[in-house]
Amino acid sequence: MKLINLLILIMLPAMTLADEWVWAPDYPEGSQLTDFVGQTGGDAVRLSALRGEHGTLVMFSRSTVW
Repeated sequence: MKLINLLILIMLPAMTLADEWVWAPDYPEGSQLTDFVGQTGGDAVRLSALRGEHGTLVMFSRSTVW
């Protein structure tokens, strides 16, 4: 039980800072990205080619292979 309390005390400051972190200050939620070329399944595709009637959701994720 003491170990769990110690872990909570260590992790608590990190959890509160995570809420304040601004991941992309130049692109707040809902902003428009400039056109760029990305890879989808090995093919190069422009963002403008993917735009649909209701917009486009773009998600970036880090690869698990470095």
